[in-house]
Amino acid sequence: MNMFPRLILSLFLAGGSLSAGPLKNTDFSQGTEGWKLEAAPGVNGQVKVLPKEYEDKNVLVLAFGQGDLKPWGAWLSSENLVVEPGKNYVLRFFARLEGQAKARKICFVEGEKETRAIDRQPFTPDLEWQEYVFSFTPTQKALHITIGDIGWPDSTLYIAGLTFEQE
Repeated sequence: MNMFPRLILSLFLAGGSLSAGPLKNTDFSQGTEGWKLEAAPGVNGQVKVLPKEYEDKNVLVLAFGQGDLKPWGAWLSSENLVVEPGKNYVLRFFARLEGQAKARKICFVEGEKETRAIDRQPFTPDLEWQEYVFSFTPTQKALHITIGDIGWPDSTLYIAGLTFEQE
């Protein structure tokens, strides 16, 4: 049996879905649709969208309140995508951070649990908006992207102008 139908079946049985084509809702015009906040147990993360907040772009905000003392623990996760193995993809966005300036991560997560591969790429935003560009070449067809991995007390990560394209 071809691996792709098994992958779709396993995602269906696991409650996931595959999105053919590009990453959806990268402009956050649909709020957080297509993105979900994930957090480690005991971590209180919050996510919201501020309309037209940066250069007339919607801004996705990932925040933590006082008392969340873990140095990690929450991130935004995209929906599952279908990509072409061996082709190069580029993720771009603008970001800034209020709070403790610690390195954050972009993770390109490929495949299912049995074949999962994770490419972690750090970035360190500060108070000023900066553009970040990440390149990735998948080896499998199933992919999702995580952004963040923040959990420092009173940290707030702002993201705008996100794109994900095949080069």
